[in-house]
Amino acid sequence: MAIICNWYIKTSTGLYGPGEVIDGIGGEEEMRLIALGAASPAGNMAAPVEAVEPVADVIESTDSAENDEAIAAALEAMSKKELVHYGAALGIKLTDRSNKVDLVNALKGEDVILEALTDEALAVLAKYEGIDDTLPREELIAALEG
Repeated sequence: MAIICNWYIKTSTGLYGPGEVIDGIGGEEEMRLIALGAASPAGNMAAPVEAVEPVADVIESTDSAENDEAIAAALEAMSKKELVHYGAALGIKLTDRSNKVDLVNALKGEDVILEALTDEALAVLAKYEGIDDTLPREELIAALEG
């Protein structure tokens, strides 16, 4: 399980700031940090993505303005912490101290990594594309890429 820092946390792997994701420190240590209020569970966010090929044109059958609208709507469906996590998957350091509008604006012009989006964001993209948003996550990603 991954956790998200609520304030600065120093571990054997480094120093993590508010909004950053810590993964792989062990379940007992994660639970201790959550109990102290130093971190929050990552929830239903996708796991950190490694070496994923960015998918810039997710919605191929629409023009750029509609594509931008769909991506903006998908990002708006995510919480601030989910946006920070998604930004980290893109290599963009964000903090959940920013307001949601600023987080969405910071991510709008970037390439889209479907695997790093939340289930809710994928469902929003599917609706824009006319794809059944009740498909399992893997099938939904494949349909959006296809």
